[in-house]
Amino acid sequence: MDLPRRLRSKQLKLHAPELTFAAQLQAVLNANFDFHREFLPWARDDWTLEQARQSLLQARQNWAAPQGEKRYYLFLASGELIGCLGVRPDALGKVGLGYWIAEAHARQGLMTEALETLLPLLEGSLLWLTTSPANVACQRLVEGLGFKRVASASGANARLRYELRC
Repeated sequence: MDLPRRLRSKQLKLHAPELTFAAQLQAVLNANFDFHREFLPWARDDWTLEQARQSLLQARQNWAAPQGEKRYYLFLASGELIGCLGVRPDALGKVGLGYWIAEAHARQGLMTEALETLLPLLEGSLLWLTTSPANVACQRLVEGLGFKRVASASGANARLRYELRC
């Protein structure tokens, strides 16, 4: 999957990973732990600068792999890092999506804007994502973009699966 390393929308700049993002990434992840911990299993409140740097290094390596995740970091015009949007292609033409946004910028349409910027580049793909049944904001966001719920799992690891033919 050949995606541009930078995209722009009305309010956002979407950038492929760069090591210069490490301090901002560390700060935003730590500051938003309480907001993310219910929905993101990797969320924690003690990211070090080196761990953020290593995450960005891994993201750069993944970008270069044919089926590696292409991770866009979301910035406001001010330069503030506010979130991330990952695109994971597979060999069968399916593309998994994952994203997070800082609490101060949630429910303002910014992630919708980021996804609307990216979706035209994924034309012809079957997109999918999963979310927690408790994450109503995520469900509303993807349903507003045309995703349909195709599966539900219950129990301790309950997830809802959504798909969209782009």
